[in-house]
Amino acid sequence: MKNASVSTEEIGQIGELYAAGARGMTKFLQRLPTAQRQNFIGNSMISDAVAQALESLLPKRMIIPHQEVERWNKYYRDEHGITHHFEGLEIPAEAEYPTRLIIMHGDVSTHPQRIAPAYKKRCNDKWWQRSDDLDTAVPRHSRNGTYAIRVADVAEAPDGFENGENLSSQQTWGRGWITTTLPERLVDGDLYLLEKKVHLDRKVITLCPGSRFADGGVPGVNFDSDDGRVKVHDWHPGNARYRLRFRRAII
Repeated sequence: MKNASVSTEEIGQIGELYAAGARGMTKFLQRLPTAQRQNFIGNSMISDAVAQALESLLPKRMIIPHQEVERWNKYYRDEHGITHHFEGLEIPAEAEYPTRLIIMHGDVSTHPQRIAPAYKKRCNDKWWQRSDDLDTAVPRHSRNGTYAIRVADVAEAPDGFENGENLSSQQTWGRGWITTTLPERLVDGDLYLLEKKVHLDRKVITLCPGSRFADGGVPGVNFDSDDGRVKVHDWHPGNARYRLRFRRAII
């Protein structure tokens, strides 16, 4: 089963990780007596310890359960005309709090415009989007390929208010948050409406800093109770206000 491929951004992050590891090793070796340093050169002890330490920081993963395979096979077949079998896909393990599983297929993970028509139809065409072609308008996404994430199983995006402060997209990047992409939010909202018969984000707007408009803006999605439409907005990365919230993703 193909998982999410590595993006240019991720390649840069891997380089930063190597550099950080090298700095840490330098500090470690400097603290060792000269006679003991040779014991670590060419020894797998350090590489094994580093690998274990890094793996301990990662969310636990599991193979997708059969019932989720059936659920997501049916969703993509019926709603997007995509025939796929998700058996064997690795997904994030369940968290200590209730979460929703979101499966992204490679044909839609970087193509929000392919998702929009099904979502729009489910909304009885009560829909507004910033651009006629979201694929062209929103070309940048943190993840691609076929993969899975989890988000908190709540109707309103829960993240973005800390210590009395409303956070902006720029601040979430500075904190290293992993947040949903626009295609992930569209799939999540569409399936939520299909299964629960209610809209996500009736009170707040989910900003999706995992995706970017071509002009650098951040997509946002919500249900506008005033006119009954689902809306896909374009927000400046520095915007921070009460209704602007985020969904952190477990990957």
